[in-house]
Amino acid sequence: MKEFNNIFLEKSIGIIEQIPKKTVPEIVLSGRSNVGKSSLINSIISKKIAYTSKNAGKTNLINFYKASDFRIVDVPGYGFSNREKSEKARFNKLTDDYFNLFRADLVIQLIDFRHDLQENDSQMIKFLSDMKIKFCVVFTKIDKITSNKHEQFFLNLRSQIDRISTEYVDILGVSSKNGENIKKLCGLILSAVHKIGV
Repeated sequence: MKEFNNIFLEKSIGIIEQIPKKTVPEIVLSGRSNVGKSSLINSIISKKIAYTSKNAGKTNLINFYKASDFRIVDVPGYGFSNREKSEKARFNKLTDDYFNLFRADLVIQLIDFRHDLQENDSQMIKFLSDMKIKFCVVFTKIDKITSNKHEQFFLNLRSQIDRISTEYVDILGVSSKNGENIKKLCGLILSAVHKIGV
């Protein structure tokens, strides 16, 4: 989609005071470390702009990717156990500070399709619902599960999420590897942006 062709890394911040002025709608990617946020960004934009790694916990800043009419905001992944406590606290504070500014117009909450809902995923979904922040749920890495088991895995995860909140705008599975439903996700993002306006 042409709206995603010219996206660039606008700014990376390590403290909230560095945050750029909000001038356009902000679409936030949230999820556990190693859920595939960077790979998803690269798939959406159709070029390698976000750093990917097999090792969890590489995104330790908030990254702002700018399009003409919106931003994609990549917040640090949560749940990475190998970080020092002080680093965990800093990342958690940075993410909390961002959300407490109520700048997020839509949060894309990423869940690894291969696993049951983790406790911190549940906490994040409850937080978004309680704070009345608009969000959709996106299952990543669906290519890792054979297609004949997709419905079973989807219904299982959805039932776990529904026990916490049914306030999500949409729920779908994607694959950054084979591109499944990436266009649908892009359409969802653009629909949200157009509803919000610039």
